Amino acid sequence: LPVALRLIRNDPEERGLAPYGATGALQTSAQAAALQRAGRVSLAEASRVPQFWLLMGTFFVCGYTSNGMVLTHFMPHALEHNFTEFQASAALGVMGGMNIIGTIASGWLCDHFGRRGPLATYYFLRGVSLLFLLYVWDVPSLHLWAAIFGLNYISTVPPTTTLTANIFGRYSVGELSGWIFFSHQVGAALGAALAGWIFELTGSYSSAFVSAAFMGFVAAGMALAIREEPIASRPTAVPAPAIP
Repeated sequence: LPVALRLIRNDPEERGLAPYGATGALQTSAQAAALQRAGRVSLAEASRVPQFWLLMGTFFVCGYTSNGMVLTHFMPHALEHNFTEFQASAALGVMGGMNIIGTIASGWLCDHFGRRGPLATYYFLRGVSLLFLLYVWDVPSLHLWAAIFGLNYISTVPPTTTLTANIFGRYSVGELSGWIFFSHQVGAALGAALAGWIFELTGSYSSAFVSAAFMGFVAAGMALAIREEPIASRPTAVPAPAIP
């Protein structure tokens, strides 16, 4: 914490520097602060833009299908299908390892192919993998499923975050991403509770995972509906540079 407070700054202007690759006159701290205020989009303003609700909706599905369904109920589901605790835990380890690969690869894909297409693909593949889980009966197929699901478990985060930045501006990412992630946690809570209720009523998780697969397909369509266009920024009076 002392090192961070002593050395880290929000913007190069706070250290009298220009951003890497920037040309032209160096902005003052006052100019940078004015641009930051002008570029910030409030929650009230964002709530009037369909893209914000589409991002919240897709991330709601992300939480519903990942933390809610799989992370909470995969282990009891595997044990119900006669896998041992070690086999189910090893599958979770495979899923975690593939998370690392999938998230890094997702950033590379988004940089080269945009955000909407990869995001829609991730949700579609997640829906397919959740249906595939219903037909997993041996250890190799269990680990194959874990690898596939792990690849797109956290891969939705890079495109969701960069879409938020590109549409609403980088000065709004913190607040708006917080609300978008809030919808993720609401979905996770609902998915965890709903799967438990379904199991108690039916004695099986099949219907719960089918519902998650359906939600994944819906989220894929929602992702394709997102328009990656910056919303109009508000006019501002930027202080003129000081005359030496």
